[in-house]
Amino acid sequence: MAINLDVFKQQLIEVKYVFNSKTHDYSDDLLSQKLWIYYLKKSQNYRVFDQKVKLKNSLIKIIYDYFSENGLKFVELFISGSTANGFATIESDIDLCFIVSNFYDLDLVKSKKLHILRSIEQILIQNGFHLNDSQVIDARVPILRFIDHKFKIQVEINVNNEIGIRNTRLLYCYSKR
Repeated sequence: MAINLDVFKQQLIEVKYVFNSKTHDYSDDLLSQKLWIYYLKKSQNYRVFDQKVKLKNSLIKIIYDYFSENGLKFVELFISGSTANGFATIESDIDLCFIVSNFYDLDLVKSKKLHILRSIEQILIQNGFHLNDSQVIDARVPILRFIDHKFKIQVEINVNNEIGIRNTRLLYCYSKR
């Protein structure tokens, strides 16, 4: 039995595993047992999740001012990916999605997203964040990737990737039966 975090409801939930119920012979299901033991050892625990939330909150404080000073209406910062869908391990990164209301449409210009991410990178550095291995990656969904110096957590930030948020929720729902 394990305890997992329901990120969307912000509560801890109990996770149970039932071994091969077809044979009712649990000793033959060694692969399932090994996978379950691995899950118990490596799955994201509350301490790791708490560190990620603290990191998210410190980023919000710094970046919110940048958005408002530049005429961008900051709406929300969502945790997405494995941290939110329940598949995270203790080594997993944190994926963050900034939703900016000025770009709340499907025709968001990729160059503007890249500009926002580069600006965020500079704002964080100017405010004392020590970003290890920082880079803005020009991909289909542009991201700012860095390793937070304090928590040693890899961070990936994107702008207005609503599909990623929806997919996170979908995988979360699939995994909960």
